[in-house]
Amino acid sequence: MFSAGAGGRQRCPVPHYGVDAAPDGATALRLAAARRPDAVLLDLCLSDMDGADVIEDLRGWTRVPILVLSARQASGEKVAAIDAGADDYITKPSSMDELPARIRAAVRRTEDLPLPPEPTLIETDDFTIDLLVEKLTRGGQDVRLTPTE
Repeated sequence: MFSAGAGGRQRCPVPHYGVDAAPDGATALRLAAARRPDAVLLDLCLSDMDGADVIEDLRGWTRVPILVLSARQASGEKVAAIDAGADDYITKPSSMDELPARIRAAVRRTEDLPLPPEPTLIETDDFTIDLLVEKLTRGGQDVRLTPTE
């Protein structure tokens, strides 16, 4: 896992980033939750779980870029990892110039992601409010609102 600022972590091939290494999937998930990395580089062959399960778990709560670095070269394996939520798939062996470039690109793409849009429609059993057009409807009828409301 890569995070900006090396602060006591392992040396990283990408300048200005530190590395948190995890020996297995469970540790990787714990580290990701605690450290909130800028990117995750994941091998699919883990001792305690399949890497695709780690990807799915991460995708349940974060949009962090996930790059798979694996010796598995079958098209089906690549598709499964990307469908599980990986942002990129790099096969081993890989160029030491290519890997940092892909990490930088993945982080760059997520830096510019807009936040999810705020809801514009609030619906209850009794009424509906459309915040975009500032309209309240109750029982299928428009309700007149004052300027303050």
